[in-house]
Amino acid sequence: MGGAPDIERMLEYIRTTHIPMPPPHQVILDPKIETADCDLKERVVRLNPKSQCLEWDYRHEIEHLNAYPRTEKEMFKHYVKARSKLSHGRDRELFKQYFTIIANITYDSYIDYELAQRYENVRKQMEDYVKRLPSLEIPCDEVRALVVRGRKPKWLSDDIVETMLYVFQRLKRRLPRLAPKVRIHVMPQGDPRVVGEALVELLDEGYSWDEIKEAAKEYLKDVAGKRVRWSEVVEAYIDALIRSRFNFAIKATFEPKVAIRETREAWDVWRLGDPIDELEVHESIRTYGILVPGCNTLRRSLVPVRRGIPKRSRGGARIAILADCSGSMLDYRKWIYARDAVLMLLGFANRYRYEACVGIFTNYNVWSHEWTRDHYTLARRFVKRFNPSKMPFHSYTSPVHSLEWLSSIGKENMTIYLISDMELAELHNPAELEKAFTRLAKFSPRLVLFLISHERRTVEIIARCARRANINDVKGYWVNPLEARKLVDEVIKEISV
Repeated sequence: MGGAPDIERMLEYIRTTHIPMPPPHQVILDPKIETADCDLKERVVRLNPKSQCLEWDYRHEIEHLNAYPRTEKEMFKHYVKARSKLSHGRDRELFKQYFTIIANITYDSYIDYELAQRYENVRKQMEDYVKRLPSLEIPCDEVRALVVRGRKPKWLSDDIVETMLYVFQRLKRRLPRLAPKVRIHVMPQGDPRVVGEALVELLDEGYSWDEIKEAAKEYLKDVAGKRVRWSEVVEAYIDALIRSRFNFAIKATFEPKVAIRETREAWDVWRLGDPIDELEVHESIRTYGILVPGCNTLRRSLVPVRRGIPKRSRGGARIAILADCSGSMLDYRKWIYARDAVLMLLGFANRYRYEACVGIFTNYNVWSHEWTRDHYTLARRFVKRFNPSKMPFHSYTSPVHSLEWLSSIGKENMTIYLISDMELAELHNPAELEKAFTRLAKFSPRLVLFLISHERRTVEIIARCARRANINDVKGYWVNPLEARKLVDEVIKEISV
């Protein structure tokens, strides 16, 4: 290899021939470093220009940025998931102590298995490297030795977490001795913002808050070596939760189009063969982080809609949301799905700049926020106050006081979303509830009920009560508590019509 121009030409060749296309990153050439590495946060690759395996080094680091692990968020999620499958305290302690080593061995195994099959020069460089090895004790070296002979180790599964656990179990008695021999390409950085984003995704996957919280504190303090206040992580989690639900609402809504036939925009999958200018590259990468054609590549498409002008296309729309925070909402995680429904509705309001207000109730008006267009601040305040486990033990479900509060600030033609399990004190004696609805009737509101109830007839009981109070525009969605997760699907139906 000659001077700097030759190096730059080689790096450019690697970038242009790498599949899939490398993510945006910066390359720093440093002849003093022994091992190429990359910074997942800053998206920086460091290479030694004197390396005899420069192509292998560069393609390897690109794949750390591309997929293994791609971001620190994925690295932390791998830590949580693998840790949750270790039952013995001693194993968990050892896994925590050597996680960076275990993770690098695991990621290197996947990367080099794939690179050797795609690029002949890399395979040759890998073959020369294997010949110089004194042993194949480290699993990623075993992968390299096998793949240059066209073989794959049986333990390299499609599940990264399972492979990570295999690496740990295989090496746990030898880790103190082998650790200095392992090349470290990616390091945990302990970014609380990243951990907060991962918390949202892990909770959505069904992991418990207590388990994730314990793992997050370990990861930040003992794995990444960062002193971070837990309140910083909670704030990052709230921000990530709101962004996630707001973005989900945006994808579920559409802008009305002016056309001879009524149509609306909807998200569709872009597939190979579709016009390239229809591919929404930015939206696809922002949502998924990596493009898999035909799987997570997005495009916009026009679909027919029913005649008439959607309400939200008229100026001055207003959304009032009343959410049940009584103790019964803890059952079946109903409160989690109710919280997400509120955030999605606020994201919908934010999309169209509608005024919104929110009230939280048990048998009294727990918390309320008057009309605003600052939907993000409203969402943050709502998330911090909405938690049934913090409500008084003797509280029960009754929206009467919240409805009375809303009647004191109500606005003409507002849409009221009432989200509750409707285990109401008023079901068998609805006089007070009917009075509360009557006070709201003067605003000519639209009432939408999202009810998580064991009996579908609860929706009809509440709807009839509202109609008797002269609220004529009433719509109800019913969800069985055993399928409370489907509440979000009902919200999507509502905001997409």
